Amino acid sequence: NLTTLIPHDSHWAIEEGAARQLWRLLEQTNAVQHRAEYEAAHGDGPDDGDKLYKTVDGVAMIAVRGLMTKAPTSLGEGAATVYIREAIRAAVRDNGVNSIIVLFDSPGGSVAGTQDLADDIAAAAKQKHLVAYVEDVCCSAAYWAASQASAIYANATAMVGSIGVYTVIEDWSKAYEDAGVKVHVISTGEFKGAGEYGTEITDELLADVQRTVESFNDHFLSAVSRGRNISREKVDALADGRVHIGKEAVALGLIDAVSSFDDVVIMARQHGPNMPTSQMRTISASIEANPFSSETRSHTGQTLADESASVLTAVRGLTARIAGLKEACRAEGRDLNKKAAGHLIEVMTAVDILREQLAVVAADQPRNARTKLAQALLETSMETVSK
Repeated sequence: NLTTLIPHDSHWAIEEGAARQLWRLLEQTNAVQHRAEYEAAHGDGPDDGDKLYKTVDGVAMIAVRGLMTKAPTSLGEGAATVYIREAIRAAVRDNGVNSIIVLFDSPGGSVAGTQDLADDIAAAAKQKHLVAYVEDVCCSAAYWAASQASAIYANATAMVGSIGVYTVIEDWSKAYEDAGVKVHVISTGEFKGAGEYGTEITDELLADVQRTVESFNDHFLSAVSRGRNISREKVDALADGRVHIGKEAVALGLIDAVSSFDDVVIMARQHGPNMPTSQMRTISASIEANPFSSETRSHTGQTLADESASVLTAVRGLTARIAGLKEACRAEGRDLNKKAAGHLIEVMTAVDILREQLAVVAADQPRNARTKLAQALLETSMETVSK
């Protein structure tokens, strides 16, 4: 059933719980009947009409949802990496696209096609600003691909990780022997045809399968190390197959911040393709610190007064953090090091951008509102000078 329903299936980079569900589905499926029913309903193959991206205000959004396979399968909705790669390349060529968000909600899938997708994401990130957003699940092959984005953001309960590769091989020799069947494999080499149903799975064969799995895994771990700028030693330590939730993934360096998808879209829309990744991450951290982010409340139905009050609360929270920064600097009794100074420069740049955005909001108001705002700013300036 497996080879009929899913192409390129021999090695998997997939979260184990999702893999078990897939195996159960395959065990219950009659491949011949399923294929006939599918072709009767859909023709020769899955519809690829929705394979390209959607663009909103210069931001291209490309989804990687469900089981990842190189080509489409007949098992339902999934992520065919050949189509995703085509969408990413098209978005890079599109002059109307400034930023790209690749949305991940996938447990991973087959190894085949994953490295090519990761390479295309890495190449695209060098040409346009490209970030990944995790909506609930980004495991194994999905994380392999996502790790090549300039930055990775996720919702608070996102499952991230499950780094590793595995395959399953079954020894049916005892069952065949009990049934009185002896299987003969005629081949041209020791390992050609090894593992056929009914033959013994030898230690030599297991060692050779392990060699292949380790080779695939080396590509996986090397990609994560490059994409996330993490030492190979640290990636090796993380590659134990476990998943990590939200802030745990942030602490381990697997993702950059917990944020809402709306906020990531706003960042991508505002800052376009030339914004440095480090600056994007700084602004994301500021958004994450805001308890009134769109992850905890909806913008829909909020009045202008409500929205402005939320912004004010966020700014006050950041002001308190700056006070904490000053205190930490005083307590350490030493000058800023190069890394800390770089962070401060990025923060000041982010503040300048926010000032510009607020100025745009103010400019959009009616004339009498702008007059009141100008008067309030003047009075505030005079109070500051008198102090």
